[in-house]
Amino acid sequence: MRFAILAGAIIFAGSASAADLELPLHKAGLWQNGIDADGQHITNSQCFDDVSQKKLVALSHAHCSEHHVTHNADGSWTSTGTCEFQPGTVVTSSSAISGDFDRKLTVITDTTTPSASHVAVTSTWMGVCKPGMSGGDVVMSDGSKINMLDEMGGK
Repeated sequence: MRFAILAGAIIFAGSASAADLELPLHKAGLWQNGIDADGQHITNSQCFDDVSQKKLVALSHAHCSEHHVTHNADGSWTSTGTCEFQPGTVVTSSSAISGDFDRKLTVITDTTTPSASHVAVTSTWMGVCKPGMSGGDVVMSDGSKINMLDEMGGK
């Protein structure tokens, strides 16, 4: 499940190679995420700001050998990529992204590693980040907190 959180953060950050489009940045503030992955459901709250999102994009470039983003005629986005977040574990993913980056997003991602995974994320903007949260912070439903930049070695 930790992989689902990391993969989701990369998708949400809007990573793309220089030749491709980039996903828009999230509206700054607190986003509530509902994540369904391989029969499990978790929720978390994630704090976004422009600085942390741009850093996450840069970090994703370092982990991904291929990444392509397409803005479809219906307003949705498609993102595909091949990334290595952990040494020796290459992840190929394809994501369908719908909604807007100001209020609500739905991201459906299928990945292959040594096994296949299907992750569905629904994210809703909740307002400003809570006191004590900074860009990149993710608070799990059990109250534990991680920072995506720390997790990816980017702070």
